[in-house]
Amino acid sequence: MSSYCLAFVAIIAVIGTIVVDDASGTFIATASVSSHTCSSKDSKTITGSLILSNVVLALLAAHKSSIASCFTSQLRLSSSLNIKAAVQVHGYEQLANGDCRVSYTCSGIGHHPSALTCLKAVPSTSVFKTTLGKCSHSSGTKVGVGGGLGIGLLGGGLLKGIVGGILNVGSSLTRGLLAAVTSHTCSSKDSKTITGSFIIIDVDLPLLIAQKDSIALCFTNQLRLSSSLNIKAIVQVHGFERITSGHCRVSYTCSGVGHHPSALTCLKAAPNTDEFKNTLRQCSRSVDEKVGASSELDESVDVNDHIYESTNGDAQTDVSGQFDDDDDQDIDEVDLTVDDSLNLDSSSTDGSVAAVTSHKCSSTDSKTITGSLIICNADKIALTSQKDSITSCFTNQLRLSSSLNVKAIVEVHGFEQLDNGDCRVSYKCSGVGHRPSALTCLKASPITNVFRTILGKCSRSSGGKIGVGGLLNVGSSLIDGLIAAVTSHKCSSTDSKTVTGSLIICNADKIALTAEKNSFESCFTSQLRLSSSLNTKATTQVHGFEQLANGDCRVSYSCSGVGHHPSALTCLKATPNTNAFKTILGKCSHSKGGH
Repeated sequence: MSSYCLAFVAIIAVIGTIVVDDASGTFIATASVSSHTCSSKDSKTITGSLILSNVVLALLAAHKSSIASCFTSQLRLSSSLNIKAAVQVHGYEQLANGDCRVSYTCSGIGHHPSALTCLKAVPSTSVFKTTLGKCSHSSGTKVGVGGGLGIGLLGGGLLKGIVGGILNVGSSLTRGLLAAVTSHTCSSKDSKTITGSFIIIDVDLPLLIAQKDSIALCFTNQLRLSSSLNIKAIVQVHGFERITSGHCRVSYTCSGVGHHPSALTCLKAAPNTDEFKNTLRQCSRSVDEKVGASSELDESVDVNDHIYESTNGDAQTDVSGQFDDDDDQDIDEVDLTVDDSLNLDSSSTDGSVAAVTSHKCSSTDSKTITGSLIICNADKIALTSQKDSITSCFTNQLRLSSSLNVKAIVEVHGFEQLDNGDCRVSYKCSGVGHRPSALTCLKASPITNVFRTILGKCSRSSGGKIGVGGLLNVGSSLIDGLIAAVTSHKCSSTDSKTVTGSLIICNADKIALTAEKNSFESCFTSQLRLSSSLNTKATTQVHGFEQLANGDCRVSYSCSGVGHHPSALTCLKATPNTNAFKTILGKCSHSKGGH
């Protein structure tokens, strides 16, 4: 019995992420959050502390401002009532066991429930993980064999893969081995075509090939959302090549590309989406497979014997058939002069926009969460037909929220037509292991690309007024019968540190819009700082509100201190579709009897 106990203790001791030192070959645990507590101190203040293991105190203290900025940015996004909140890190303490305690205080809190939920989720964000990775006892380490609870796991930046590449995107820890994209290249082949490939380590090739359609669909979905000019683009996955044991190259081609800069930016980011990670999660190798000498690239391998590639058009993955024909008919009516609009949350250009107007969810017991969404301008029959898709979307998101929620299941059990024509969708989540992350994730699910694609199929056609008559793609808010919406959004780099941009907003009251200047600046700055660790000191200034001849308003802004332009531009273009922006925009709509 004692030997079993000792074995169990040994397993618990190394259950965190394990890495191997380059020089010595010895196993070293990476930096991680072992505990996190926070609570309300008074009506405006929250205090909290984190216990971090395997960190260097001096490195941690050097990143004080980055940690404070990370927490502040997340906190301000949690609710419009927390938009002026600030986090101060005021203590670093080395504990007797070598761990470090970091203490912080949040002031200016306006809504405590959302703030507490958000703060607890911060250590699992990419920005925090990147910062934490810079404070680890070891650097330049290689991923070895090991499980992990997924708390504070560094998803990129400093961890090297078994083949020596940087694990910066698309990683997924399953059954002990880390399946990850270690490199990704894509480039324009001609005016309508982009080709690309990425390397995945610790992946099971047959399982990967089985996900061929899912990968193609994931990339196609992302590509079509990148720009209105890419709305008919299609991605075909046409090659799987085994480089060495567990390491594979996936090749793809994108056709029908209309705007290459946005397409290239989007494709490079696709492996880091939740949809792709969920697909990759299903392809990881099990821990009983050997990782040792075979992990080194075997130069004697004849890769021609390991190529799985379509040789004819019929065998290629064509995801175009997975999109409704009606969508293509609607797309033909889109005003393509709308620059780089995101085409989110809507599919009908001749009718009303289907949108989630409210979403509530709460815990009913230790393992269960129930919730409901109110969706306006949706066809109940079309919505009901998407029951399985909605269930799958919410379940996938929920399982990605925490390693303790990987067995959670969502069931959609009700579609109800309300008196005002809206629809209520009710659901229940069972098997929940970590409710704070589950609640945060569920609330965010309606703004994911997967859900928006589903919702786009459910809009009802009507002669309803939608402003200037174009496709209202992003940031829409229905107030008293008129929709305040962003109809165009342009942004571009002006120098190595600066990005400038402007938005055209229809059905907005200029005076109300101007009054929200500080809120707009805070919203864009918060999003921008979350886009990359190189943008954590960037700031946005709104410097112009102009009433146009047709009654629309142009809002101009500039961003300074930008360190990484691709991520900044991608983030800025997506900002009008965030809940924080929509809340602000909702305060600026014309009244029903207005303009």
